[in-house]
Amino acid sequence: MAEENKVNAGTIALVGFVATVLVVEIVLLLMVLYYHVAAQQAYEKDISQPAAELVKIETAQRAKLNEYRWADPQKKIVAIPVSRAMKLVVEELAAAEETASETPVAPGGKEGEHER
Repeated sequence: MAEENKVNAGTIALVGFVATVLVVEIVLLLMVLYYHVAAQQAYEKDISQPAAELVKIETAQRAKLNEYRWADPQKKIVAIPVSRAMKLVVEELAAAEETASETPVAPGGKEGEHER
């Protein structure tokens, strides 16, 4: 009796198709992983860390805003910290408001006018 070699073409085609789909999926997953990691590293290297020159400029600006210094020594103009300047403005406005409330108003007249 002679053995018959029968090739099952349908099974071979199915195995080939499934293998091809798996290889394509693996390649696509690896590409997604690669681009995700590349984007994350680019962000960490380029975007998340401010430039050294920018940090230096910001530090200098903050120092100017938070210290006493001569703005113009020849004209004897000084610069004071912003927080101190805001307190002084509030105090001046409160004093001006207090003074305005103490000024009597003549009947039928405008504020600041007194009867003669």
